[in-house]
Amino acid sequence: LSQETGMLTRSYDAKQLLEHGIKHLDLPIADYEGAVPPYSVCATLLHSMQKYLAAEDAICIHCKGGFGRSVMLVCVLAIHSYDVSGKAMLGWVRVARPGAITTTQQEAFLC
Repeated sequence: LSQETGMLTRSYDAKQLLEHGIKHLDLPIADYEGAVPPYSVCATLLHSMQKYLAAEDAICIHCKGGFGRSVMLVCVLAIHSYDVSGKAMLGWVRVARPGAITTTQQEAFLC
């Protein structure tokens, strides 16, 4: 939370998600300097999601606004798992979620 502008308290309690059978993985990405996920976050995401993708389970990814960081992680998953190019993902997410990918650094990361 110290990295998240405007967030004084958590918006949810991960324990409550678990009580409803929803598994939770916290992968913080700083919302400054382009808001590009570091390699370690991408690697953790890909490693952690493989069994859920293989089982065709639903995966929910979110961030504060839902236009930058969360979309970046969705793109990383799709690029890795479905052999989609970064340029194709950039185009698709901008059609599916107008305003998605909010910085030039995020664009460069994908392309």
